Formats: sequence, C-alpha cells, structure tokens
Amino acid sequence: MGRKKLGNQSEAFIPGSKLLTNVTYSHWALAYALSLRGAQKLLKAEPLAKMIPVDEYIRIMYDQHPNQVWTQAFSERNVKVRTKAVNESL
Repeated sequence: MGRKKLGNQSEAFIPGSKLLTNVTYSHWALAYALSLRGAQKLLKAEPLAKMIPVDEYIRIMYDQHPNQVWTQAFSERNVKVRTKAVNESL
C-alpha cells in the first residue's frame, strides 16, 4: 500500500495510534484495503457511469479533492480513509 501526499497539509493521527493518520489530498493509489461498508459506499455512487480515474474518485469520495466541479457529481462524499504515517522524504 502506498500513496504520494500532495501539498504541505498536516495529517492528524488516529486517536490511540502512532502510525495511522487521516488522509488528506494525495495521488498514486498503489493499493487499497476496503471494508465491505466502504466498498458499498463507493459502488453506491455509480462511478462507472461517470468514468473518472480511481485516484481522483477515491479522493472525491473522502471529500479531499480540490476540483469542486468534479466533487459536485457525487453527493455523498462520506468514505473514511486512514493511512500509516511514513517518512515521505525522498
């Protein structure tokens, strides 16, 4: 699993964790682990009917996409995303 965090936004740790953070805007969706509930939320929005790249779609669905025109195409943007904090310097 991995991603590229964009911008200088800080990401708060999940309460009780020193490794998991709430995700801000990022790219390069390398892999995702989805709960059944999360997968159902993603499918409910019918992404295939709107043909959008998965990297963009996932960010829209957890309401962290900068393009408001695209986000307005999906009314329920309530997917919760967590990630493991890693050293992101190259």
